[in-house]
Amino acid sequence: MTTEMTAIYTTGQTLYGVVLYGIQPWNNSTSAFETYNSANWADYVIAMTESPPETYTGTVPVGALSQIGLILTSHLMVGATVAITDPIVASGEIIQTDQTMQFGFWTGHTLTFNSYAQNAPATLIQSIALTETPAGSGIYKTSTAIALAQPINFTITDSVLGVVGTGVM
Repeated sequence: MTTEMTAIYTTGQTLYGVVLYGIQPWNNSTSAFETYNSANWADYVIAMTESPPETYTGTVPVGALSQIGLILTSHLMVGATVAITDPIVASGEIIQTDQTMQFGFWTGHTLTFNSYAQNAPATLIQSIALTETPAGSGIYKTSTAIALAQPINFTITDSVLGVVGTGVM
């Protein structure tokens, strides 16, 4: 099973992701979290592809998933190569513990977690409201357990903006 990071951004750009545990980035060359080192920036990069238009997706390394509380950032590659100065265009935090989820987003929104069967993508398994806890924090949490009897696809949907995140569990 893979876990994906997704960013919604202008079509035709080059985006890449970085996975952090606290302030430690995941180094794809050593397959470990490490103390940040600007000389290793290219080793922190996770390729993201655009499909469908304006939706960029990359795969979070399996080894990184051993930690709870990952921060996922998506960067716009401005020059010919990746650089520490490339701006962050999307970010989120997903914490999975005891089949609950936490998601970082702008404060004051109404978010819903929707899960779908992987073998029948149109089949909604569960829809759970995410509650901003504490109020004004930008941290949204499920208050009930997520049904994980099978691998699922999921979306995080904002009542105004539509789908703002997707992934696989």
